[in-house]
Amino acid sequence: MKKIIRHSLLLFVILSGLISCKKNSDDVQPTNPSTVSSERHIALAGEDNMRDLGGYPSSDGKKVKFRMLYRSGELSGLTNEDVAKLNAFGIRRVIDLRTSSERKSQPDKNIERTIIYYLSLIASDVSGGISQIMGQIISGKITAEQIMLPAYAVNSVKIANWKIIFDLLRTGDPTLFHCTAGKDRAGMTAALILSSLDVPRDTIVADFMKSNVYLSESIEKTVSQINIAYGAGSGDKLRPLLGVELSFIQTFFQDIERQYGTVDNFLTNVLEVDKAEMKKLYLEWVYL
Repeated sequence: MKKIIRHSLLLFVILSGLISCKKNSDDVQPTNPSTVSSERHIALAGEDNMRDLGGYPSSDGKKVKFRMLYRSGELSGLTNEDVAKLNAFGIRRVIDLRTSSERKSQPDKNIERTIIYYLSLIASDVSGGISQIMGQIISGKITAEQIMLPAYAVNSVKIANWKIIFDLLRTGDPTLFHCTAGKDRAGMTAALILSSLDVPRDTIVADFMKSNVYLSESIEKTVSQINIAYGAGSGDKLRPLLGVELSFIQTFFQDIERQYGTVDNFLTNVLEVDKAEMKKLYLEWVYL
């Protein structure tokens, strides 16, 4: 069984090599407008989970500027039309949060006039015990949440590369950051960026959870494949690995607060973020 899931942060480390439900340029369907609807969502044939972070309100009465900050999954499946669309956005920087093995397996399509930075949020490409872990989840010995939650802990690797990311953002250039499915590593990074702009926590959580909407078609496809291969209900046990859970983002914030007191302290004193500068670059007044 090859490439069952390449969606998750931790899946690449421990479940890489199974069935993929990620779209590619040879297997694309038009986005269903009845299930995906948002002014921030960017409809593409070859990537489901691309969004503009613009429009979110800040606690000081301003809003995040559009066409400045983008999050997504990998860019390997982009069609020529997708690339042309992104070229027109004026993106000047792409930050790839994947490991070297992920990049080699699914290389991004190039966006014109961009500088690419490789800043992996995972320490290594080591994987193993795939069949055993899947078997334990399907048999009920462990849950998918028990596999995923440790991936949301803050560690030195994440800190080092988040510091670089915030330093890059000081230029004010339109930036796209992405991982494989655009939900875990990109989700945590988006949460920190929005936090640095004083976007309310509930708004940040809602943005994080939208991955389940944009990835719904591919999630259901993979669940169905797993049910066929391993029996009814097997895919549902693996569902948290394919999407996101509220507990994931809660664990992320709780781990920051446990280690560093507050998210503001983490941003300011650990990641050395100048919040005033971030707001000047990425916020604007709301005009009614």
